[in-house]
Amino acid sequence: MMDFNPEIIAGVVDVDVTRNARAVFGEDGVNSVLALINNLKMFFQRVPPESISGSLIVVMPIVDELPDPIPEAGDGIQNFNSFASIMNADITPGSSETLIVQFRSGGIRIRRLEENVELSDFSQEAVVYRYEDRSEWFVFGSTVQEVPSLSPSLPSNYCEPTAASLEEALDAYVGMVRTSKCHILKEAWFLGGDGPRLVLTNKPEHIMRQSLENHLSSRLAQGTNVRPEQNTDESHPVDLRVEWFNSAMTAIIEIKWLGMSTSESKDGSEKYTRYSASRARDGADQLAEYLDNEKTSAPERALRGYLVVFDARRKGVQSRHDRPGQGDATHYRDSEIPYDPDHAKLRPDFDVPRRFFLEPKLSELSNAN
Repeated sequence: MMDFNPEIIAGVVDVDVTRNARAVFGEDGVNSVLALINNLKMFFQRVPPESISGSLIVVMPIVDELPDPIPEAGDGIQNFNSFASIMNADITPGSSETLIVQFRSGGIRIRRLEENVELSDFSQEAVVYRYEDRSEWFVFGSTVQEVPSLSPSLPSNYCEPTAASLEEALDAYVGMVRTSKCHILKEAWFLGGDGPRLVLTNKPEHIMRQSLENHLSSRLAQGTNVRPEQNTDESHPVDLRVEWFNSAMTAIIEIKWLGMSTSESKDGSEKYTRYSASRARDGADQLAEYLDNEKTSAPERALRGYLVVFDARRKGVQSRHDRPGQGDATHYRDSEIPYDPDHAKLRPDFDVPRRFFLEPKLSELSNAN
């Protein structure tokens, strides 16, 4: 993973973007590009690009005397005197909307539209930047300059790595969790990771949370804070919260486990708790509720929710003494879980759930079925 590097960004701007700006608008164009980028970085701290599902257009007039590209008043127009005043405003565009932002000496003017916008309406007298679906361009007159992505961890070259870097870290976690390679996660199994890995120990969720927290804390860049057991309101705790120092982006992670765990009753007899796929669906509904609660209590944050499912289901296992064949033990390996409602398709702040199948130790099992 590559950390955000302002020097690399400046190099790209100096070599590619400013050259085109100078060719069309002269030195005024260069100054406008650099001013736009400085303002864009601050804007992305308040409105992270991961939260933008529509289009963003940023307009910087070449000289102050030019008419404002966005009128003073009208439908969907908001005026702000500082970046801080944007924090509590509902300005993030939906998937079919366009957000036009104009940086001015007296503040920031924003217009939200439901139709597409012709960049040529602005680019004859202004430097124009466009962001859409992790791609970005500058437009100078009729010249279009696409900006190459410097890192898959950056949804934009002009923001800090946040949700994209978290998603990379979650994807990398599969290598640690699949065979319980993580020394913390091994303790979630009855008899530990050296046993057959068929039945989980009593109440394993705190071990799974600690394992994931440890992985994310070591994997994510400096300026990232990973915290366990955070409340979205007075009565709803979420398993993990991830925040970034220079961004309004916040991720909340809900963890669920599937399979069977063991415990002892007061009379010494064995007891088992078993969870099926329905618990993952319950977790998705919980997470959607947490997101709604937090948006009400902390509207200044740009939220994204992640459901992580530790899948330790084993077919035909009724107790810790059972030793199923390898086919039954791995029966659920490729059994993806359907969600209804599918929150990841219905809302932009809900990431596709991640299911980590916890492999049994095949050397402890027979080759039957």
